[in-house]
Amino acid sequence: MSVQKKPSNSNTLFNGKSLKTLPGKKRATTTKEPGSLVIATGIRKDLQTVVDFILRDFKGGELSAMPTNLKPMLASVIEEPFNDAAWQFEIKWDGYRALSYLSDGDVSIRSRNNNSFDRKFFPVYEALQGWPVNAVVDGEIVVLDSEGKPDFGGLQQWSRTGDGHLFYYLFDLLWLEGIDLTRKPLHQRKEILKKIIPDGGLIRFSDSIDEYGKQFFEAAKSGNLEGIVAKRADSIYQAGYRTTNWCKIKVEERHEAIICGYTKNKDTDRLFSSLVLGVPTEKGIEFIGQVGTGFTARTQKEIFKKMNSLFTSECPFNIKPDTGAPTMWVKPHFVCEVKYTERTKDGLMRHPSFQGLREDKTLDDFN
Repeated sequence: MSVQKKPSNSNTLFNGKSLKTLPGKKRATTTKEPGSLVIATGIRKDLQTVVDFILRDFKGGELSAMPTNLKPMLASVIEEPFNDAAWQFEIKWDGYRALSYLSDGDVSIRSRNNNSFDRKFFPVYEALQGWPVNAVVDGEIVVLDSEGKPDFGGLQQWSRTGDGHLFYYLFDLLWLEGIDLTRKPLHQRKEILKKIIPDGGLIRFSDSIDEYGKQFFEAAKSGNLEGIVAKRADSIYQAGYRTTNWCKIKVEERHEAIICGYTKNKDTDRLFSSLVLGVPTEKGIEFIGQVGTGFTARTQKEIFKKMNSLFTSECPFNIKPDTGAPTMWVKPHFVCEVKYTERTKDGLMRHPSFQGLREDKTLDDFN
C-alpha cells in the first residue's frame, strides 16, 4: 500500500478563503485537520445526557420505530447560484451518497439504491459502531486529497487499494431515539446533528452558510470544487423525492452518463478504445459522445468485466451514432462520471475524461 501525503495544514477547501471570511449567519470553526468544515462541539463525556437534553423539546410526542430502506431526498439541478436569507448553502461532496441506520451498536450503511456499503467502506462502518446513539443519518462518503479537497478518483482508488483519506460527511438527521425528524425543518435537524456528532475521526459534520449562495459558489469555484447545494432552511425531508427545495449548482462541467457500448480500434492493445455514452431523455437515450481517456489498465478490466454480461446486438439509441470505429453495444445499466470542457450545439462532449464508475447508481436512479 502506497503512502499518501496527508491533507495540508490549511483551514479550508477554498484555497485560503475559509467560510469565516464569507458573509452569513453560520460560519465554520477550524479544526486541527484541514478541509473538514467540522463544527467543534466540545468534548462529550456523556452523549446520552446531550441526547436527553435535546429530546426535552419533543417530550410528550408520539414515538416511532426506526425507519428502514429509505430512499434519500434528491436535489434538482439549477444553473445559477443566488442569495436568499431563507436558504442554506453546502459543499457538493464528490463521493457516494449514503444513509446509515444505527441501533444499539448495530450499523447498516446503504447506498442511494439500497445496496450495502458495510463491507465496501468498513472503516466508516467501524466508526459508526463506536457512535453510541440510535439514529438515521444522511451524508456522503468521500476521499480527500492532499489539499483537503474531495477527490472522486481517489474514492475509486480507495475502493480498490485502501489508499487515501476516507471520511463520512453528514448533513442530515432523519430519526433520533424514537423521534421522527423528517417533518422538522432542516435548520433544526442540522442543529441537533451538530450537537451529537462525534469529535474528529472519520465521521464529520458538513457545515453550511446562510443566505450568501453567490459568494459561496465563487469560493467553491476558486477552490476547484464540484459545486454547491442550496437547501431551504425550513425544508422537511422528503425521502425518495427530487425536489426544488434542494438544488445543486455545479462548478465543473461534469456529467453522469450511461455506458451504452464501447469501441475498439484495430491498432490498440487496450480492451477498448472508448466508452460510448448516453443520457436518458423523454425520447429515449440520447448520445452525448465517447470518452477514451482517464482509464488505467486496471479500470478498463473492471469496466469490461461489468459489461461482459450486458452485451447486445441492439443499439440502445433511437438513432445509431457514428462512433468512427467498430462498436460493441451493451444494455444501458451502468452509470459513470465524466469531465469535459464544453458541450457542442449537437450536445456532444468536447475533450471528455473518464472520472470513474458510479457504483452507487444505475440507470433506474440516474440524475
